Amino acid sequence: IVPVVSANIVINEVYYNPINSETGGEAIELFNPTNETIDISGMIIKTKSSDEDAVLPTASIKAEGYYLITDKGWSENKDNPSWPNADYEEAITLSNSDAGIAIILNNTIIDAVGWGNQNNIPQDLFEVTPLDIVPEGYSIQRIKDTNNNKEDFVKSIPNLKNSNPAFDNIIRLSINLTNPYPKIINFTIEDDDNLTEGCQILPNPDLAKSVNIEAVVEDADKVWVKVKDEIYNLTFNNTWKGSFNMEFYDEAEEYVLELYAMRTYSKNNYTTNKNYTFNYLSLTAINIDGNDLNINLLQGEEKYIRGDKDMSTSNNITIKNIGNTKVDFMIKTENITSEERIFPLNNIKYSFDMIEWKNLSVNPQMSYENMDFGKNSLLPLTFFFESRNVEEGNYAQNIMVVALES
Repeated sequence: IVPVVSANIVINEVYYNPINSETGGEAIELFNPTNETIDISGMIIKTKSSDEDAVLPTASIKAEGYYLITDKGWSENKDNPSWPNADYEEAITLSNSDAGIAIILNNTIIDAVGWGNQNNIPQDLFEVTPLDIVPEGYSIQRIKDTNNNKEDFVKSIPNLKNSNPAFDNIIRLSINLTNPYPKIINFTIEDDDNLTEGCQILPNPDLAKSVNIEAVVEDADKVWVKVKDEIYNLTFNNTWKGSFNMEFYDEAEEYVLELYAMRTYSKNNYTTNKNYTFNYLSLTAINIDGNDLNINLLQGEEKYIRGDKDMSTSNNITIKNIGNTKVDFMIKTENITSEERIFPLNNIKYSFDMIEWKNLSVNPQMSYENMDFGKNSLLPLTFFFESRNVEEGNYAQNIMVVALES
């Protein structure tokens, strides 16, 4: 009497990507881990290409024995002539990627193993998580049975066995070497200049710059970056994504970004890191708080419109360096007119320090070169108006203040 304990049969090894021939070169090894003989008559091999890719004849597997199922033509086409002959040959089709097999008896799945992307594999052809695809000439071999393919199988040199006990004289050595460290596959920093080699980031005038980053990392529980001694954690949504900040006044130079990925494995933390660089570009820019100067003068009157270092007082002109370079100024205007009348430019002077004064002019002129007007600095701009010998009228014109890198 043969006990019906088919549920204990396991798929032990699969050779789905042979070197020589896909026709006649594929094999499936079953194993009976119990101490009793198991009847496998009528057992079905289901694959991605067929619900009944093979149906086993009347057969059984002895206690702790093997049973080898192969593609038809195995004896002539197997990659290695020393490999055992099949216990049963039938034309089967095992896909090399995103596939799997299941053994079925009486409409019940006994065991299954899949390989590749689980989104492309039927649910009944793998357990929990498929394992990675193996290269041509390698098989997948079982090392344990937790009902999770990725944990239970490893890539291996083929070591197929059939029901002939003579092949039991072969010592089956399997070494499962696990790399506990996460793997950084790819990393990108948002680039403001795709036409130039490397990564360039352009500052935002007077504002912090939020720079988007994305990392492709395998086997990581936590990913973060370090920039300018600041830590920024990334979040996972298909890939690891996040951002870091650069201030508008940060130096224009090459920066190093350190990427870290951590995995907790067997109660220990394993960290991988890589360094990446980016160039923070120079930005010469200023902001003026008083864009409209409305001045009431009496003929013969003198008046100062004093600047200050307060960006909130629009009637008192302040210039702010909103870039990351030292700045000089070039100031010019056109004739200040009221119909046919002209307000003499010699009657208008300006100063940044109330000590040195210059006349407003239609010719661009550099003002106080090398003032050391550094990043994030505030500078008062004061005007002096004199109305002697000026005709009555409403005068208007633009004054251009242009920032130049010092």
